[in-house]
Amino acid sequence: MPGQRALADWPVPVRAEIVRHRRIDRYTDAHPAVAAARARFGPLRRYAGIVLDVYFDHCLAHGWARWDATPLDAFTARVYRVLGERRGVLPPRLAALAPRMAAQD
Repeated sequence: MPGQRALADWPVPVRAEIVRHRRIDRYTDAHPAVAAARARFGPLRRYAGIVLDVYFDHCLAHGWARWDATPLDAFTARVYRVLGERRGVLPPRLAALAPRMAAQD
């Protein structure tokens, strides 16, 4: 698994969440409904994963209250705050991306 060695650099609770996120991604990517949706992209299939990820994020945000009692804006503000506080220990790509994520929400 890519990045497996890098997991050792994270504290145990963060490592557990990274592993959980990877498992969810694998489950979603392998789901027959997602595979069928990707196939509908035909010759543009190479973009399907990106487009579907954005679509699924939209669906999650739109129905956020079904999944968490914390308002979405409060949740994202907390995520941006935590990323900012820990910027010095983030992988370089995430450290560069996190400020833009927060600025553009």
